[in-house]
Amino acid sequence: MSKLKVVGINFDHMHMGDLLRMAHEHPDVEIAGICDEQPERMVAAARNFAIPAERIFTDYRRCLETT
Repeated sequence: MSKLKVVGINFDHMHMGDLLRMAHEHPDVEIAGICDEQPERMVAAARNFAIPAERIFTDYRRCLETT
């Protein structure tokens, strides 16, 4: 079975970290990317979930097209 891919878009909401943590802990889910217009808001998530730089975006359209 293939994994469900999710992206986290807009870290302005304080619960994005919790949502990504639940996705990260689920064996059938892959965090395919994260996106926010303000890159500094994604630093903790990128570190906590080992998201590589090529999966971090500031343009949500590019994030969705790429991932």
